[in-house]
Amino acid sequence: MPVAAGWQDRALCKDRNPAYWATESLPVGRDRDRVAAARCRGCPVLRECAAWHCRQPRTVGVVVAGIAVGTDGGHLTSAGDRARLARIAYGTQPPPILAHQLRHCAAPDCRQPMLTSDDHRKAGHPTQFRVYGALGLCSRCYQRRRYHLTKPDAPTRRRRIA
Repeated sequence: MPVAAGWQDRALCKDRNPAYWATESLPVGRDRDRVAAARCRGCPVLRECAAWHCRQPRTVGVVVAGIAVGTDGGHLTSAGDRARLARIAYGTQPPPILAHQLRHCAAPDCRQPMLTSDDHRKAGHPTQFRVYGALGLCSRCYQRRRYHLTKPDAPTRRRRIA
């Protein structure tokens, strides 16, 4: 891992060969998670590492904060890996969501708080917030409106939105 400054200077990985942290060097199967966790055990900056990598969606193929990230062959960190990293970085609480990031859905029967997709991703995909769709609507209300604009005679089905 290239060392920049601050917390990375205190990391256990700063003096190790980068190949040691590659997921290709891990065993296959159930032992993969155990070995990945053992490689970062005792690191004093585990939380800072996890928080930094939560903001880096292109980090794949390496062990990060004891998690083998990107083992599914994708080019982006999976949502499951990001959620695990967020739990390490922020505990059970997601990172704080600032008031200026929040909007509310303009649909009168919804009014759910919503975030842009980037803010939603950075916050670890919190379930209490919807993703912004368009036209001031959350993605669910926007998709419903789009569907009824293309099919005006479609039956309306009111679902209780929790």
